[in-house]
Amino acid sequence: MIINTHIFIKPSTSKLNIFLYEVDMMNNTCDLIQFEQDKYKQNAFLESFLLHTRNLIDFLSDNRRYQSDLTCTDFLDKKGNKISRIELAFDAEFKASIDKHLSHITKERTKKKPSWNYNHIKHLLNQSVNQFVDLCNDQCFPSIGIRNRIQNTINSTLIRS
Repeated sequence: MIINTHIFIKPSTSKLNIFLYEVDMMNNTCDLIQFEQDKYKQNAFLESFLLHTRNLIDFLSDNRRYQSDLTCTDFLDKKGNKISRIELAFDAEFKASIDKHLSHITKERTKKKPSWNYNHIKHLLNQSVNQFVDLCNDQCFPSIGIRNRIQNTINSTLIRS
């Protein structure tokens, strides 16, 4: 059964909403991969899952390729300081394998297919997302209720995975 975890605040281009879109897409495509029977759709969901996983890894680890990229350091913590990069449970090789799978046509891509443990990846990433949301100051959220809703949604995702 697919459980949608939409946590958008409202349609907008706010920094927080851009981040929440990535979280929503990572969580929901993870579920869709596992329930889709059509191989082409399953591959499309896998690539979307990996894309949003990579975006969140870059965001949380403050990997800014372009000046306009949004990362965790664009947000303030509860003391008003920039949030530092969030430690992730993934090594550089993990992200490189995502990059290689998504961005390059290589001989290895067809020979050596990584086995992606979707739920484990989702679980580890949601732990880091939850840590980031917990660090954010109240000005990041339109109301305390929004912070609680986001954390409850992420926590329910952690429990299911």
